[in-house]
Amino acid sequence: MIAISEDTQKVIDFLQDYTKKNLRKPVDLATILEISALNSDHNFVINLVFIGKSLWNLNRAFTKSQGTDNQNLERELQKNFVEMQESLAKLIDEIEDEETKERFRSVYLQNTLGCFRNMIDLSYDLTKLKDLMSDMQKK
Repeated sequence: MIAISEDTQKVIDFLQDYTKKNLRKPVDLATILEISALNSDHNFVINLVFIGKSLWNLNRAFTKSQGTDNQNLERELQKNFVEMQESLAKLIDEIEDEETKERFRSVYLQNTLGCFRNMIDLSYDLTKLKDLMSDMQKK
């Protein structure tokens, strides 16, 4: 697995405090942040946070709309899921650590209900990161 730097761990610890220890995929989020930092690609994180928050919001709306005609919502949810998978696939293609690659492939990059649920959990964490970033900008 990718070694997590002290700086990245401090970000995760701060986010854990912010969410009252409610992150769902903190190890994977730390890995994503670490790889992005190593690649000096802060735009990747910004884009992934945007996609993740969108996926989280679409999933919540879809869940609340059960029993209604929600085909458009379902299409958008699927589109965001695939977009997030593509982003994560691109991220892990840039690393050499096979253990991390295999973990992300099996947990997020298959077209299964389990991977979808894992992605929703990751999108929750990304949403919380976005909320923290917004709160910090306000202060």
